[in-house]
Amino acid sequence: MHTSSEEGSQKSFVLLSVDDEENVLRSIKRTLRKLDLEVITTTSGSEALEIMKSRQVDVLLSDMRMPEMSGPDLLSEAAEQYPDVCRIALTGYADPEDTLAAINQGAVWRYINKPWDDDDLRAVIQQAAEMGQLRRENQRLAELTAKQNEELESLNKGLEARIAQRTRLLTRTLEELDGAYSDMIDLVANIAALPNPERRHARVKVELAQTIGEALNLPADRMKVLLEATRLHRIGFVGLPERFRNMCVGDMNQAERTEYRQNPVLASAVLMGFPRLEEVAKVVGTQFERLDGLGFPAGIAADQISKEARILAVARDYVEAQLGRIEGEPMSASSAIAFIKNHADARYDPEVVEVLEQCFGEFTVAGLVTSESVAVEDLVPSMVLAEDLLNDKGVVLLAKGFRLTPSAIKSLHSFELHSDEVLSVMVEGKKVFQ
Repeated sequence: MHTSSEEGSQKSFVLLSVDDEENVLRSIKRTLRKLDLEVITTTSGSEALEIMKSRQVDVLLSDMRMPEMSGPDLLSEAAEQYPDVCRIALTGYADPEDTLAAINQGAVWRYINKPWDDDDLRAVIQQAAEMGQLRRENQRLAELTAKQNEELESLNKGLEARIAQRTRLLTRTLEELDGAYSDMIDLVANIAALPNPERRHARVKVELAQTIGEALNLPADRMKVLLEATRLHRIGFVGLPERFRNMCVGDMNQAERTEYRQNPVLASAVLMGFPRLEEVAKVVGTQFERLDGLGFPAGIAADQISKEARILAVARDYVEAQLGRIEGEPMSASSAIAFIKNHADARYDPEVVEVLEQCFGEFTVAGLVTSESVAVEDLVPSMVLAEDLLNDKGVVLLAKGFRLTPSAIKSLHSFELHSDEVLSVMVEGKKVFQ
């Protein structure tokens, strides 16, 4: 038997909650009643699948342990039949094996522990809804692109002007798709990098990882995976208490260490929900594995660890050591490189460590950035704003730290054209290291 909240009203999206305990379902409804959503509830996994046949469901929230059909079975079936539905596991501390099984099968985006924090539950569901809306928008744009391709194929070869026009329209659509994907990466990376000082540390890690990758001649497709994984490597901390963000691993007790080790599992679960990030999820999920097999979460070793994960581990810990998150006290750049060299072969890849030793002086956490004024017409993608970009009325157009994209530059050109304002954009220049 199932029930629906806010029947007869138009809501932005639909959440299907499945739990064999009626009181849990009622509690979820109460917690989420202020969100712009319709909540459908049922106590049966099989009935949940029947509901999804007849209703569009955006988010599936399922308990892990239920009679007849278990949570992992339901989530796995839903992943196969309805891959666009965002799947979230609701689990107690007593059933971690079921949760890990569902995560390893790629069936869940996030998991929430019972008992939950009401604010956290609402935030997770809201985020799931927003991502669902982004997926639907991308699907709409993809369908539009497909339709335009069909139209292009049917055009007469003699209509060169019309073909050129349609080609330009198609190019813009593809740029919007790529821009949406890039914006999503920026959004998730910025969430993972909160508070703001973490963003500067993240940029150092990314630049160091890129330098090492180029020195090791990584192919272009694997370099892309490495850089995205490095930008997103702390996304797992979003699911952990805030104290873990700057906590030294050596200062943790056993309970804290166990909770901390959920970080790569949470990160992998978040990223696996996006097909284009599958390879990135594998790198982020194995960044704490060691060559000697004593890492976590899976304890894999040697050739089972990708080169991208090995580079990420070195770039990450070189910066983390200087922040005092490895040994408790902040290290100098030279002490950080000495620490990593001492753990080569066991924890770190010697080949990666050798490259780090050659270039580590260029990358310090104390690095400062100069800035320069650039006209809009001279802007290029990947430039980073050194200051907030304001219009003549003092309105913030783009925030400090924003990495320019082709679509953002295009918008600035359009703004100048229609406002008669001439913008002066302060961007980050060369690095000056202390």
